[in-house]
Amino acid sequence: MYGAVLDKPKQPVAVAAQGKAAKGAAAAATQQASSKARVIRTETSAAVLSDLVMRWKAFKDDVRQVRRLHV
Repeated sequence: MYGAVLDKPKQPVAVAAQGKAAKGAAAAATQQASSKARVIRTETSAAVLSDLVMRWKAFKDDVRQVRRLHV
């Protein structure tokens, strides 16, 4: 099973204040260099994945029931 995470940092205040026209390629390169992307791999089996899917469905059902009670 694979999972991916992209941590995209907020723009510095000086870059945000300059506007879209002044950003240019240098600002884009700086932002890309500071982004953190990770791909994670783990071994699993059909039984573990089946259990995970069942637990996810149960969680979604529980959330739906709670939302219905509070609406």
